[in-house]
Amino acid sequence: MAILNHYYGFNSRRYSKPWVATIKDGKYDFSKEVGYYTGNISRGDGEPGDLIVTNPQEGVIYAYGQKDTRKGNSNIAYATWDGKNFNACDKAGRMIIE
Repeated sequence: MAILNHYYGFNSRRYSKPWVATIKDGKYDFSKEVGYYTGNISRGDGEPGDLIVTNPQEGVIYAYGQKDTRKGNSNIAYATWDGKNFNACDKAGRMIIE
């Protein structure tokens, strides 16, 4: 297991529970559950928590984020696993240099 991202709490009436999926053929693949969020969102406010990938694989592109239900947008980021850490990339898997 590995932590993909940490969330510091959020308004769960506006933002969805953080999610993670893989990218397959350029599209989001939700057919297999690859991770979960550790925070509780049932009380109206999203508690701080971690987005965990249960079995990270090298060469896989992970998409993750939250949907903004008021503006109809999603805050989506992408990362790949190098065997030790997640590294930011674009949807095609190209590394992002920060």
